[in-house]
Amino acid sequence: MLNKLFFTFFCLVAFGVGAQNPGHLLFHSAFEKQVFFREEDNLARLLMADPNSTDLEKNEHSRLLDEYIMHLQGKRAKFRSELDFISMVFYKTHRRFLKQYTPLTSFGEMLKEKNYDCLSATTLYTVLLERLGVEHEVIETTYHIYMKVTTQEGEALIESTDPIYGFVTDPGEIKSRLKGFLSRDVRKKNEEYSFASKIHDPVSRTGLVGLQYYNAAIQAYNNGEFEDSINLLQKALFFRRNARMDEFGLLLVQTILDHPTLSADDKSVYVNKIAGQIDLEIALASR
Repeated sequence: MLNKLFFTFFCLVAFGVGAQNPGHLLFHSAFEKQVFFREEDNLARLLMADPNSTDLEKNEHSRLLDEYIMHLQGKRAKFRSELDFISMVFYKTHRRFLKQYTPLTSFGEMLKEKNYDCLSATTLYTVLLERLGVEHEVIETTYHIYMKVTTQEGEALIESTDPIYGFVTDPGEIKSRLKGFLSRDVRKKNEEYSFASKIHDPVSRTGLVGLQYYNAAIQAYNNGEFEDSINLLQKALFFRRNARMDEFGLLLVQTILDHPTLSADDKSVYVNKIAGQIDLEIALASR
């Protein structure tokens, strides 16, 4: 039985800088090919990992987000505290955009269907806070992703998958949450794979683009779509890289080689395609 990567409350994500020849990338849509190298269009690049995204949809999402941000800005002066304003943004946004937790939901699907996971929800908050001029940092732990907000009044932690208590300002509670993120392990079941790589890294704007592809690669792997998973992982590595991605690449290689129905020729093509993209030394060291 294939090892599948199932995501519950703690989403499993990874990222790191990759160096590869962009000419080897295979694009799954005209929209993706059009915007892949367009650094100035951040919203489009956050959407392009979803093969169903189009330029028309991107423009509609952009219009709706612009209107929502203007609405939020209009309420800003009513708050005495910047943290109180950001708290309002967090809870109001959750009620409006984030209805149903669904693992491996793409950013585009979240905007259309209001399903979300930790990555898609955190990506939304990043887009909003950046436009609102709020200093923040996205951080990935081994099994989760969260945000840290910094103001003159103090810091806050944003846990995007917690609609009730996801905005935390108490220093003791923040410390407790972080301890839980760093110490929690993935439950092991017959159909689960538990990563050995341990990370606690900041995520840049470009890194978030890589994460969209990484989660899509995980989804394709879960569905047994190995060629799609390889193509998506290659694009993820174009934007980011770390030991978790390399370990996932090794898992792909192992799964393909062990697959009972793939031909020897297909195995050779798939393995050669991914083996040149990952750092096998790092991946093997993590196991």
